Amino acid sequence: MVKKEIYDEENPLISIIIPIFNTEEYLKECLDSVLNQSLKNLEIICINDKTLDNSMKILKEYSNIDDRIKIIENEKNLGVSLSRNKGIDISKGEYIIFLDSDDKLEYDSLTKLYNFSKKYDFDFVTTNVIRFNEKKKWTSILHWIAIENEVLINADILEHPKLIFDTLSTNKFFKSSFLKVKNFKFEPERIYEDILFSIKAYCSDAKIGICPNIYYHWRVRSGENKSSTQNVYNEKNVMDRSYIIRKEIEFLEGTKYSKLLDELYVKLLKIDFLQFINEIRDLDENYVKVLRGNIDPILKEIPTESFDKLDDISKLKYDLYLNNDDSLILLINYLREEYVRVKNLNEKISTKDLELNELNKKISLLEMEKEEIKKNFEKISQENNQMKERVDEINQIYEKQEKEMKRIKSTNGWIKYKKNNLYGRFLKKINKRIK
Repeated sequence: MVKKEIYDEENPLISIIIPIFNTEEYLKECLDSVLNQSLKNLEIICINDKTLDNSMKILKEYSNIDDRIKIIENEKNLGVSLSRNKGIDISKGEYIIFLDSDDKLEYDSLTKLYNFSKKYDFDFVTTNVIRFNEKKKWTSILHWIAIENEVLINADILEHPKLIFDTLSTNKFFKSSFLKVKNFKFEPERIYEDILFSIKAYCSDAKIGICPNIYYHWRVRSGENKSSTQNVYNEKNVMDRSYIIRKEIEFLEGTKYSKLLDELYVKLLKIDFLQFINEIRDLDENYVKVLRGNIDPILKEIPTESFDKLDDISKLKYDLYLNNDDSLILLINYLREEYVRVKNLNEKISTKDLELNELNKKISLLEMEKEEIKKNFEKISQENNQMKERVDEINQIYEKQEKEMKRIKSTNGWIKYKKNNLYGRFLKKINKRIK
């Protein structure tokens, strides 16, 4: 348990604001990523937005073992924006970070962000993001475009207009006084609230730091449990998105930041609106009316020059869509079929690559065995040569001994002959004397 002596309850370094609504499946992973941070002087503000699942049970279990967790109960479901705004108002930390209850923080990220922010006295720091689900991780296309692969000190969005693609609030580390003095708040009762909040922060003459390290993990939910911003088929999704985009355009118009409109239009065409058009064949008639009623007026205001910056396929999609041409459905069907075909082909190639890798491994093992056999053969050959040399030495010794034996035998025979001859002559002399 983290007790009060580990942190300063009245003067925490960082306030982490986590609205919670129906995320029991992911909440433990989210909270663990916070509690396991090396920086311990934290205020963890968890706002129960009238969740309908077991999230509160999990939250209370965690609060019983960690004093830093503060549970705030909304009297009714207010949504993410008003819950975050409430968190800002009651926060005591020197810095503020927003965390969605289905996402998580990289380990030790808060220490690094705090030190980086303090060193340069930034109003806020933007970090890189990675997307993930239960099976894999992948690059966030928005942040791949927005964030250069280098640290930026005193970044200016007018000098780095691609930052307009960074539409999250959760990948930012805010100085609390900056948010409160500027009275930054999230647009109430709207999803995509991060988009307007982020562009206002970037266009506030703030002292901004950009850190290309990945400190925020942004989850993509699967199945029926998709988040509100991931559910393209929800009519509120398209209405809120177009509302926020309108607000964003109005905010930039007539200011020194109006130069960013060109980049914003390209972003809207490449990402925001295209995701709806790509799904149009699966949308019912009523939804298509809502879609056209909300995004068509904005599309018609976008300059032709912005469309010219698109790839040919995207240009064709918009041309067919704006002319209400049924060929759009045929095109989307064809592209989907091609996507499936290419995907299946890539899977087959991947399978063949795996088989090839396995075959290469076996070949490598056989090569290793061959080398081992070769070494053993050389060793045996060497030992055999040594044995031959030894046999030759033994044979030479044997031959030498044979000769010596022959010589000895020959010498012994002569001695015996002499001995016998001398004995014979001696007997003859004795016989003569006897006679």
